[in-house]
Amino acid sequence: MQRALSCFRKVAASEFHVPNGVWSLQFVRWGRKRRVRKPIWLGTAKSKLFYFPPTPNFAPGEKEEILKLYNDYRHMVKSMKNYFKEEFEKTSDTSVLASENARLEEEEHKKLMELNRVENERLARIREERCKTEFHAKQQELEQKFAEYEEAERKRIEEADEIIRFYKAQPVITLNDLDAAIDKAMETELDYNYAIDLQGNVYQGRQATLKTEKKDNVDVTVVTGIQS
Repeated sequence: MQRALSCFRKVAASEFHVPNGVWSLQFVRWGRKRRVRKPIWLGTAKSKLFYFPPTPNFAPGEKEEILKLYNDYRHMVKSMKNYFKEEFEKTSDTSVLASENARLEEEEHKKLMELNRVENERLARIREERCKTEFHAKQQELEQKFAEYEEAERKRIEEADEIIRFYKAQPVITLNDLDAAIDKAMETELDYNYAIDLQGNVYQGRQATLKTEKKDNVDVTVVTGIQS
């Protein structure tokens, strides 16, 4: 509250010629000094009561020159304003030139749209012909691949049938011949050992033997046995 009251300054009512000795409150900005001026109802100050500012003295012809320059400036500014106004009216949306330009642009747009439509139709015909050609070529390629597949399948079936016939032609051990086949297998000796000499000859079984011979004063190991 004290801070709020400090923003006001009491002024005597007699200073403002307020009747009945009424006090008034005047607002003062916080932290800013108020410039004290003479009240308007006190009249002219004594220091300025009989003061007349000196009349400027122009050189002969200077006033006419200043007036001429001012008139020239005013005419140039007015001419520029009129010129800009005319240019704006020419280019504005409501001007005749703008309407004519809009009409020409619309006609040009319609013409270009028609050319675009014709070009699209031409490209559509070319694309349709190309698609037909590609379809026929793809169809022929698929037919050829299908024929090759059928031929390969036929050969595979023939080879499978031949293998089946081969195995069917082989002797089959029946249940009655099973004991005899087992006895024969036990009596038959199988030897999976083999040897290979430097010439690439293969000697099967344990009958292959090694012996050392001299050839050109060099000991050479020779394998002898059943050659396959």
